[in-house]
Amino acid sequence: MSGIRPSRVLRAKHLWIANGVITGALALLFAVFYVGAHIDPADHLKNLPVGLVNADEGVD
Repeated sequence: MSGIRPSRVLRAKHLWIANGVITGALALLFAVFYVGAHIDPADHLKNLPVGLVNADEGVD
């Protein structure tokens, strides 16, 4: 065993700060991408390729 007790690791402030910063940065990125994807989505549909297939055979 290395001799470092788990309770001592949990008391290390720099580990908590690093985890908080990383979590905050990821949350900010998710928020930016989510909001960016939902700002005027109809404006981004101009060049969307669409194909229409009518495979209806009807009733005999």
